[in-house]
Amino acid sequence: MHWFTNLKHNKFILLTVIILCTGTSTLNAQIQESFDNVAGLEAAGWIFDNYSDTSADHDNWYQGDGSVFPAHSGGGSSYIAYSTEGVTNIVCNWLVMPDVGHIDQLSFYARTPGFSKIAPVVSLYVLYSPTGSTNTGSCETASRGGGGDFELLLEINQTQDGYGFPTDWTEFTVDVNGTGRIAFVYYVQGVGEQTFDASYLGIDSINRGGTLPPVVQSVPSLNIIGLLALILVMMIVVYINRKNLVSIR
Repeated sequence: MHWFTNLKHNKFILLTVIILCTGTSTLNAQIQESFDNVAGLEAAGWIFDNYSDTSADHDNWYQGDGSVFPAHSGGGSSYIAYSTEGVTNIVCNWLVMPDVGHIDQLSFYARTPGFSKIAPVVSLYVLYSPTGSTNTGSCETASRGGGGDFELLLEINQTQDGYGFPTDWTEFTVDVNGTGRIAFVYYVQGVGEQTFDASYLGIDSINRGGTLPPVVQSVPSLNIIGLLALILVMMIVVYINRKNLVSIR
């Protein structure tokens, strides 16, 4: 009887540890994109569409430049960026996420460099296509808060003020509550005019769970810790059961 009571208790311990392992895996799965490898995004289903008036070498989104400013988290260049150098009139650059299933909320960080002599205008739209369409529309429709099959969720620096965009990594969160695709659109009109001079823009730490990783450094994965704990508990269970069998004999 004593051995049977211990067995039921041991099963409870095992079940608790298994739930812990599963739960920590779910927490890790919240992280969506940290932009360690921007070059591999298109193969993973991301879409780059640039309608800007540009002759620049960097004619689309590219790997961040840690010398301009470091990433929000991870390595110094682990973010996605776009420079408007060479744009002559309109910036309209789309970054469209793949359809990742249901999204309750979407969180991300964005920033520009610090400025001293000019007051560049930077405006970023966050759009949503509930159908999962890849029809990005045009600059004109994007400037009205939508484009193609996309609808507006958020506009950062809506009035297009100089210095109106954060120059430190700043968190933004939008409610989605649906499936489909999310798009980021860097949009500015009149680039090259003194008061409408766009700039370098960075985006990092996109997360579909609403809780972003800390700016700092990685720790051992909790689900691995849980797995090690499970192995340890199983060893203890085997030891206790053998001991009880010996005592019964």
